[in-house]
Amino acid sequence: MESQMTSQGLPVVQQSLLVGSAGQEFISRQLAEASNIEESVKTIQARGTLTDKRTRPLLTLLDLLNLTRAQALKGVLQSAKAQLFALLPKLPQHLLMDLLRESFPYIGLLALRDIPLTVLDLVYPVPASFLKQIAADPEIFTDLPIGVQRQVWESDTKLLQMHAMTHMAAYVDDITTVRRAFDMDQFLTLHHDKGTTSVKGQPPSKAQPPSQRTPQEDTLLTHYVVRRQQRVYNASLQRLVNMVGKSQKIYKGLAQLCSRRLKDSQGLVMGMQESALCMLRSQLLMALHDANGADATQQAFDFSQEPCHRLAWTLDACINAKTLDDKRLSSLQSFFAPLDRAPSARSAPLSAPPKKRARSSRMDGDAESQGVPGGDGSKILGDAAMILRDLPALYFFLHQALGRLKVVLDSEGSPSDDGPLVFLTRLMQLACSARMQLREQRFSLPQASPQMMSVVYPALMGALMDAEGRSDPAAVLPEDQVEQLPELVGLLTKDEVVRKITQCFVLERLGLNDLGTAQVILTSLQEALARLSDKAIPEWTPFAITLAQRMVRLVKGGTVGVSHPLWGLILDSLLMRLVLQ
Repeated sequence: MESQMTSQGLPVVQQSLLVGSAGQEFISRQLAEASNIEESVKTIQARGTLTDKRTRPLLTLLDLLNLTRAQALKGVLQSAKAQLFALLPKLPQHLLMDLLRESFPYIGLLALRDIPLTVLDLVYPVPASFLKQIAADPEIFTDLPIGVQRQVWESDTKLLQMHAMTHMAAYVDDITTVRRAFDMDQFLTLHHDKGTTSVKGQPPSKAQPPSQRTPQEDTLLTHYVVRRQQRVYNASLQRLVNMVGKSQKIYKGLAQLCSRRLKDSQGLVMGMQESALCMLRSQLLMALHDANGADATQQAFDFSQEPCHRLAWTLDACINAKTLDDKRLSSLQSFFAPLDRAPSARSAPLSAPPKKRARSSRMDGDAESQGVPGGDGSKILGDAAMILRDLPALYFFLHQALGRLKVVLDSEGSPSDDGPLVFLTRLMQLACSARMQLREQRFSLPQASPQMMSVVYPALMGALMDAEGRSDPAAVLPEDQVEQLPELVGLLTKDEVVRKITQCFVLERLGLNDLGTAQVILTSLQEALARLSDKAIPEWTPFAITLAQRMVRLVKGGTVGVSHPLWGLILDSLLMRLVLQ
């Protein structure tokens, strides 16, 4: 039978092809029903051979050269496919669809699979009927071009979630993710200059060169890696970026998956598993931002539909610079201004001096619930809360708040009258209420907690003032003479922001060798921890790990020994409880 061609050069199929199951059925039927086996074999050969008469002399020649018929036909197939693939990009969509319908039944055959796969990559959009069949076969799905896979994910949310979950789990367990999540000191850069110690809010790149640092300095300098580098080398995160491409639907599906998993998480507190979902939500957005600038030849992801892009970008810039200047503070304030339903002191720049200390506000409830009840607010705040809850971002705000607290103290101001401190406090409260707001589906930017402004901050400022009055900050009291701060202990058991800011404060004091102040605050933390159930322990893990690192440095430096009061307080009372549970 002579082959015929279309005007575009495609072969016209004149009878069903005996390929795959159709060929197997034909051979089986011929042999089963044959009265003459030899005739049946000839029939099978006639149907299975090349029909163009010009090929017969060539096949005979190949037989004489001891080339098997299977090898010959395989070579013909490869040559034909090469010609077809060269032709495909030039074909209009309707002819590609015709070819897809003809070739798709053979997608299960490895020798022919690349034909429908190549056609699928050129057809857009792929009809839903084909996508549904592809989604049902994991082996075929794996071989699909990434563009076709994205169309399948866009049409099948369950499949998207199933494939994304593998990479999400890998991100949570990634060593870089874990290290960043557990390092509460990553924004505390300590320098020693002529026997004195101070805190500098600048990255190591702007500090003294390594040749001018003492060995002790280097042990106290937090390892500094630009976040973009962390994202680039995080394989699981890059796989998720590749899944998204420029698809808004896939990105929104992954963002919603992060939000839903956080909302449905069962832990009493926000442990590593829950916090990593917030880190992923933030870093996926920024990894897409990175990818936009990495390849100018690729069509960019459209961030106009992601309101939190500017927030994530600003936070990334702040974290990389390890500082929050007036410009970036203003950018954060302008982002939240349309979402803030209640007036607040949010216009004062960082450089503005705080007001003189005024009368303290009274306590009126638990800071955990501040700002959550009340109107439905904007759901953008739910996404913003998760991005703020990215642990490095939260640690950054904690250290910025402590730095601002020192400014308030030096100027004899009041925490509640300091606009930047109030705003930072509200952001920390929003971050720590992320899961609650997602569960309640009632979103708002919390007002600064009265307990934070009138109890916690003044208590920490008082501890700093006491430290300034001591002749030897490293001096500590015997264990039986240390008094806890009762006004702080009660709040430590109720409010995560109070716990976090207090933990960062004591870590900073230990780093500055202010052991007397650290002893008082650690005693309060010990009492609060004793009142909490074991289910609350996962939230304390970053503090436990960073505290253990601080203790190692103190022991190696000879500051703390077995007989030192801090040994029993930190190791026996705190770390043993936190580590063994």
